[in-house]
Amino acid sequence: MLIEFVADGCSDAPLLLIYGYNVEQTRALLHVIKTIRNDLKDRIAIHAIPGFSGVDGVELYFHRSDVERGVTRERDTMQFHCFYTGKGWQQIENLIVPFCALNAKLGRFQWLDETSDISLLFATERHW
Repeated sequence: MLIEFVADGCSDAPLLLIYGYNVEQTRALLHVIKTIRNDLKDRIAIHAIPGFSGVDGVELYFHRSDVERGVTRERDTMQFHCFYTGKGWQQIENLIVPFCALNAKLGRFQWLDETSDISLLFATERHW
């Protein structure tokens, strides 16, 4: 699974794109989201999960927060942070679940968050 920052070049930019067609890695991502949602950890590096990699040095961290802040970017870096409450992570979890099925289809995508300046998109391939 790849994590890519799309700064411009499309009407949806800027956005953070998590993509790939791998059910096991998608399930690993879902497990991380549940871990954060259940407050078992307050920060997890997504780019460090086996099978995940940041394009052009992108680093992505998921955080448990008291406030829905969405996606933020560290100034002048390729480091991104997603801050959501337990309820926010539950919503994202619900959106990812269909991609965990063995019959998940190539070419599908789901917007996980469009409320912050940088949107968060999950897709089975780079094109959405």
